[in-house]
Amino acid sequence: GLRTQISDGVHGRLVHDPEDPAEIAAVLDQMLADDTRLHAQGLAAQKRVFDEYLLFKQVKDWLEVLVGLER
Repeated sequence: GLRTQISDGVHGRLVHDPEDPAEIAAVLDQMLADDTRLHAQGLAAQKRVFDEYLLFKQVKDWLEVLVGLER
């Protein structure tokens, strides 16, 4: 799930209880209060998606497996 995809404070923020509106509001307030950090987390999240979850990563992994089979 999301906890394996997002490192809290690095790629965004996670809440302990996703059904707690007060906790969600507090985390959103913290995020929106710091534009620089918010931008950095957005860039880190975008890079993680590109590096780990897009088709390019899957193709790279498969090519590494195929090269390993040739040896």
